[in-house]
Amino acid sequence: MKKFLLRHIIFLLACFNFSSGASAQTFTDSYKTIWGETYKLTFGVSYIKYSGFLIVEINSCGMSFKKEPKMKIISFNNEYLELDGFKTDDTKNNYGVIVGNIVYPVTKNSTMAIFPINNNFIDLIKNGISFLTLTMEPINFELSYKKDKIGKKIYKLYQKEQKKYASIIKSNE
Repeated sequence: MKKFLLRHIIFLLACFNFSSGASAQTFTDSYKTIWGETYKLTFGVSYIKYSGFLIVEINSCGMSFKKEPKMKIISFNNEYLELDGFKTDDTKNNYGVIVGNIVYPVTKNSTMAIFPINNNFIDLIKNGISFLTLTMEPINFELSYKKDKIGKKIYKLYQKEQKKYASIIKSNE
């Protein structure tokens, strides 16, 4: 029951942060597959009650996070880290594209997961992420980088959120 309640509190806070922009910092990156499908990957960092959370959202045509997703990261220093998270949202949008007299159905998925992060994670990624795997259905989402695109951005977002939270705590004392 306690785990269930914690998940719902974190989910509501994450939704509030994403929708209002009040506390979460985000950045988005797009990837195109060899089949022409585009994935929009959004990373957000939220800091709640002395704990950091990495919020990952993927907009794609058919992928969804597993119920208890894992994020596997290899840094440019060849250090390996695995994070356990939980799925918070799964949305499908169906629409059609009309070409001539034919309607072609199109489905877009949006799926979100939250991963608790700590200072070990932040220390690992500040030099950059060379390989990222997210456990998803029907297949895992894997990205490899020749130079860092997301590690330093996540590191900076975490530092901003941590400072913002510390200043709120100071002002309330």
